Amino acid sequence: MKLQKQHWLFKLSLLSVSVLLMSAPIISAALPLMFTDFPDQSKSAIETLLTVPNFGIILALLISPLCIRFFWKKNTVILGLCIALVSGILPAIINNYSMILASRFMFGAGIGLFNSLAVSLLAEFYQGDELSTMMGYQSVAGSLGSAALSFLISYLVTLGWHQTFWAYLIIIPVLLLFSFFVTIDEKKAATTSKAAAPEKITFNLAVIGLSVLIFFLFAFFMTSVVKLPEFIVSSGIGSTSSVSISAGLSTLVGIPIGLFYGKIHKLLKQTLLPLGLLLAAIGFFIISKSSNLPILIIGVLLIGIGFGASVPFIYTWTAKVAPKNAINISYTCLIIATNIGVFFSPILLNTLGNLFGNSSPAFSMLVASGGFLALAVVMGTSLLIKEKNRSLLKN
Repeated sequence: MKLQKQHWLFKLSLLSVSVLLMSAPIISAALPLMFTDFPDQSKSAIETLLTVPNFGIILALLISPLCIRFFWKKNTVILGLCIALVSGILPAIINNYSMILASRFMFGAGIGLFNSLAVSLLAEFYQGDELSTMMGYQSVAGSLGSAALSFLISYLVTLGWHQTFWAYLIIIPVLLLFSFFVTIDEKKAATTSKAAAPEKITFNLAVIGLSVLIFFLFAFFMTSVVKLPEFIVSSGIGSTSSVSISAGLSTLVGIPIGLFYGKIHKLLKQTLLPLGLLLAAIGFFIISKSSNLPILIIGVLLIGIGFGASVPFIYTWTAKVAPKNAINISYTCLIIATNIGVFFSPILLNTLGNLFGNSSPAFSMLVASGGFLALAVVMGTSLLIKEKNRSLLKN
């Protein structure tokens, strides 16, 4: 069915794939149970099940342009969704650690095939304020999907860790929506690409800087995914179900931020990014000092607000500063930096823990708080310098 890009069903179907972009870590609540069921595997090996999809994502991002060239954009998205569906639910019916690890890698590969397209297609269909609004909706879709899956897993995990993987059946309606209601003028895009072929694709300093920023952003943010389950259970604050509920609330609070992101961005402009980073820093600090679930949830909510404001800002900023013939590859760089940050998060936290002689999850929360605070200071200072230079040029 061919719909106009302004049709609500077209927008819904286009945004639906973003529901899955942050779905790899949602099974974190199952880790404490898997520690028990795989006694022959180290704690680090089990935690790798959370981060190994990022290897698959990076690999798929690198081959995604080739797939697009041979199979077109829409078919590449559909192929990625099919791979993610099969490999996502496979751990629900197997008990072999190596096979589960391989399936998690393939799940990441499936997500990686359409990861950059989930964002670049928005820039292809929309511009200006409408693009900012759609970027906000894209953030909402990611938050809504992650929250819904987290709440679902808070129940499924009570039935056993195998059952948590059935949550990935959510891919089926996404596959149907995108297949039937999203139409991409592939021939027009191909003609445009050929016409622009002689032009050299270049990166600018801004895109490189934003890639570095998002690397550290996700490296510190993943503390709330990797270390929060251990923090909640070991401190006696809650159970494995509490982990999923807390994660769900963190992403759920990002929904209103995404819905009104366009208006918030207009109001706060460039100050939105350092403010969001500062809120995340405060949230992690509160978690590190929390001794009960209500206080911990306050910290989680602040992280969700700060993170929900920062990520769409970075993607919108990239659309403005990236060379017009390199928007897709610029987004690919951001996503690769994101996934490298996610993968290195446990390594960074454990290294700093060993360096300071404190490997407790509470200390990891403090490290993340300090990291976000440093990012807020750097971006805030950069903003002040930029505004000062702009004022001098006016004078």
